[in-house]
Amino acid sequence: MMHIEQILRRGADGHRGRGVSLPVVHPAELWQQSGRYQKIGAELTRFKDRRDRDMVLAMTHEEVVASLAAGEISSYRQLPRLVFQIQIKWRDDPRPRAGMIRAREFTMKDSYSLDLDEAGLDTQYRAHYDALLQDLLPMRLASRRRRGRRRHHGWQPEHTNSCT
Repeated sequence: MMHIEQILRRGADGHRGRGVSLPVVHPAELWQQSGRYQKIGAELTRFKDRRDRDMVLAMTHEEVVASLAAGEISSYRQLPRLVFQIQIKWRDDPRPRAGMIRAREFTMKDSYSLDLDEAGLDTQYRAHYDALLQDLLPMRLASRRRRGRRRHHGWQPEHTNSCT
């Protein structure tokens, strides 16, 4: 697993990606601002901390990245930016998505592209995808669409006929 992480980091670093470590627990306000706190059902784990503040267990980090970007980026001249992380995720999916079975807790690489426009996003996405494809050619890639954008998931076939 560490070898795969090194390959993933090298590919993102080669495209001026900045590796970050984002929190696993988020204030619910970030999710409320995006509207996803209300839209996502039981799959989003919600709880209160000891100070009685609403919190969520991160199933993704778009809200945190958007909040960080809003505080750090003050001009279009600072774009594009690519932020990525490799960390343990938590999902409480009621069923497999896109035919992929995954455990509640798993390691995942997320990349967040911050661009001026759709063309920049497409350019950065393609460069990132090509780098991953080159580095991870032995792995199989599955793709699906989310919010109108193509997303890719990779897994490594095991000799036991299961996928990791």
